[in-house]
Amino acid sequence: MLCIFTLKCLSKLFVPIGIEVIKIVVYAYEYLTWPLYYLFSKTLRYMPLPNSPVDSDWTYNEEESRTLALPVREGDPGSPWRAVEALDGLTSSLPGCKDLVDVWLRTVKLWPDLPAFGTRAVLRTDYRAVVVFTSDELLSKVIKIVQRCPSIQRIIYFTNGVFNRELYTEVDNLAVPSGSATASVAEALTKCPSNLHLHDIIEVERLGAAVIMKDREKQTTSTSTPITGNNNHSSNGYEGLWMPPASERASPLDLAVIMYTSGSTGQPKGVEMTHENLVSAIAGHLQRLPKLRSNYDIYIGYLPLAHVLELTCELSCVIMGVRIGYSNPQTLTDTSSRIKRDYCLGDVSLLRPTLFASVPTVLERISKAVWEKVNAGGEFLQALFKFAYAYKCRRIHGGFPSFLVDRLIFRKVRSLMGGRIRYIVCGGAPLSEDSQLFTNICIAPIVQGYGLTESCSTGALMECGDLRCNHSGAPAPTLQIRLRAWPEGGYSPYDTPSPRGEILLSGKPVSRGYYKQPELTARDFITDQDGTRWFCTGDIGLMHTDGSLSIIDRKKDLVKLQAGEYVSLSKVEMALSQSAYVEQICVYVDPMQNYPICFVSPKLKSLIDLAESLNLVHLLHEARSKLPIESMKDSIAIEHVERAVLCKHPQIIQAVLKDLQRVAREKRLSTFEIPQKVALDTIAWTPDTGLVTDALKLKRFNLQTRFQHEIEELYQKDTRA
Repeated sequence: MLCIFTLKCLSKLFVPIGIEVIKIVVYAYEYLTWPLYYLFSKTLRYMPLPNSPVDSDWTYNEEESRTLALPVREGDPGSPWRAVEALDGLTSSLPGCKDLVDVWLRTVKLWPDLPAFGTRAVLRTDYRAVVVFTSDELLSKVIKIVQRCPSIQRIIYFTNGVFNRELYTEVDNLAVPSGSATASVAEALTKCPSNLHLHDIIEVERLGAAVIMKDREKQTTSTSTPITGNNNHSSNGYEGLWMPPASERASPLDLAVIMYTSGSTGQPKGVEMTHENLVSAIAGHLQRLPKLRSNYDIYIGYLPLAHVLELTCELSCVIMGVRIGYSNPQTLTDTSSRIKRDYCLGDVSLLRPTLFASVPTVLERISKAVWEKVNAGGEFLQALFKFAYAYKCRRIHGGFPSFLVDRLIFRKVRSLMGGRIRYIVCGGAPLSEDSQLFTNICIAPIVQGYGLTESCSTGALMECGDLRCNHSGAPAPTLQIRLRAWPEGGYSPYDTPSPRGEILLSGKPVSRGYYKQPELTARDFITDQDGTRWFCTGDIGLMHTDGSLSIIDRKKDLVKLQAGEYVSLSKVEMALSQSAYVEQICVYVDPMQNYPICFVSPKLKSLIDLAESLNLVHLLHEARSKLPIESMKDSIAIEHVERAVLCKHPQIIQAVLKDLQRVAREKRLSTFEIPQKVALDTIAWTPDTGLVTDALKLKRFNLQTRFQHEIEELYQKDTRA
């Protein structure tokens, strides 16, 4: 007993002594190298870019950086705001590129032999999660769909996400409305293989079609090349490239892309993007971002190309000859769900990219995962990491690099994303201050931007190395921003000390409207008295004194409580997402009530740890013991029963609610903004569930529909935490 006590005392004594020794070494290194850093540091406001050679294009003038944008009419904050470099005129296009054809031809002409695009072959597949249907079983399921939805006129068959024209032709000519539809489906399916490996059958009632998705991982043979950073990618030569006749060439005003919005706030809308829109958007990105290098940079594309940020980032890489390796969220990192542990590496570890576009949810998950490992690593690791984190935070805000702690401590964190990331472009939703700081310190400089599908992802964009949080940078040089008063919300461009109002965008990147929706186009795209065409975003912005833009609210996210206070749903969600129990969260407000509630897709590991602290582990053992013998080693089945038990237990729910309220108070939310009730979901929110988009944005209507019973039940109860 005495021996154990002595060891514990020595252990507690070792931690502070060890940390003090490390501090002495680090500070000694800092003082010895300080004169060199001071003499050669160009500016103290911007953080140096790691793993990149010195380039004059990346040096920002300190004086110019203090004023990023100004109103066109001096002294009138209600007039359009432009970036200082575009006050005399907006950037309209790329030199020598009028349309996307020119973009591609320029790339092929300048870099015909460089690697271009790469994918990763599927070497081996585990089929446990694949459901196999015979023709008769499949036919039975499809007939049930047709009977429930007699308006269905078409059966579409997809293979590996690629449209199967052969089967489409067979079915499209046969599947006719009403009574004969079932017979047509049966006839078409008799021509299919006897055993189809199907991942899902999705009903699309609104489109009048039943869409059958074939399992994407079934294709074990592949003609694609490995996703590596060398010359194993395919490339196309310039010679012999087919050229369309001049009469058939697209003009800048021709339609290039119809991209549908995420539908997170309602029905998706088809945004019509012209060649001019996209080329102008690329020009704005390239002018603001650090210079891309064709012989050095590698971009990893894992977001869907139906996401406007991914589309414009990839086009920017194409025109600069940057290699693109394609991935997806299920194979992105070593711990992703479709990467076999201890068998193969994730895509980022294999590709080792230098450029990366992300949505906030991904960065927040990385941040949470790292902090959880640190907190579970013992007292010494916690103290060491927190010291290094605080030390580097101070150093980068002073404009100095931190080579020692980067090499010894943060190298492993950076290796999660391949270890070579130069900077990350982030957009699609607000990024929390904690996640932004963590990314800047532990991974790479982050460039946060603001844009919409209707503006081809263009709006505002930070300068690389700007460490300030809660802003999106100055307007892009290809468009201008105006703040329109919103009296109901109490916002005006003439507010002091900072102008506020609804953000309106104007410029070449702004779309021409919505596909076959003239009423919505007329509502959201307006022309002012000067003849300038504006897109009304519905977002509420604030202009800082230096001309940088912050998004402070969204008109559709503001819900008025019965007592008259406004609750910003996205603001509350961003704050509460910092809870250790939250994987994803949706806040809901009934206008006839005086408080919000929330729905949470929880982190299972955190719930299990909570159950252990509450002495509820025996419930998990009982639930697992009731599983069929063949499912006792099935991780999916085990996870399902664990979620079912934990997410419905009153003590677990109450503990999660208390933690959410604690986080809310730490983030200084007002009392009326703090949820008073919570419901825990038993399933993870993925795009397959229809509860979030491919970019992991919440689909509020679908979530409200799923939790309608819980909403009624929670608001009926008078008890609050």
